[in-house]
Amino acid sequence: MVDAMRTQWRHGTMAQKALLPKEAVTRLPGAEHFDDPGRLAFLTWLGIAGEGVEQSGQKPGDVVAILGATGQMGGAAVLVALAKGASRVIALGRNEAALQKLAALDKRVVPVRLIGKIDQDAAAITAVAGAPHVVIDTMGDADSANPLLAGFAALRDSGTLVLMGGVRQDIPIPYGEVLRRRLTIRGSRMYRSKTVLSIWRLIEAGLIDLSQVGMVEVGIDDPKAAIETATRTTGLSFVSLRP
Repeated sequence: MVDAMRTQWRHGTMAQKALLPKEAVTRLPGAEHFDDPGRLAFLTWLGIAGEGVEQSGQKPGDVVAILGATGQMGGAAVLVALAKGASRVIALGRNEAALQKLAALDKRVVPVRLIGKIDQDAAAITAVAGAPHVVIDTMGDADSANPLLAGFAALRDSGTLVLMGGVRQDIPIPYGEVLRRRLTIRGSRMYRSKTVLSIWRLIEAGLIDLSQVGMVEVGIDDPKAAIETATRTTGLSFVSLRP
């Protein structure tokens, strides 16, 4: 199917005009008046992260823990969880400097540095804001499942764990514990059009402030350089192509 898509829609989006199937396009009413349109490129990250938050069933006042919060996906998930009324967002990661930047976004963000030991990390998560209602895994290409298992262990009863593809291995989930604690485990992949539209409405309402996200503008004439720049850009920052 991928090969068929590449044959039919082979021109890509690194151009001033792109040919796309209508099913892959979401209209954002009023976006043409947005005062800094380059920042709307971050909607890709927000859409995928937002779908994970949507799948979690997060409610206003919930405590939400974001695994891998120091990456672009994790940072986007922090912004969406805040916009949807989380009482606390526990930002989990290993990069101390990036964690402190997230903590500066909002007083509800609580950073926790992971050390890779399941029991100790689980205890650290619950110590800062109590057991989370929701844990969302946004880790990218994780070489260990320990942070995910720590998040699972920290969940409160009837909590929800959302998997977004960071761990590249099967993980041991204790069957009996899922039953006894009435836990929910859900997967989330990419995003639906309605999710992107809802994220845009949060931006319009001022609940997500894109000025908090670092934007690196690159020219469209050198795609290779743009990709290399994107590879080096991490944390709550992204690359936007400039015509």
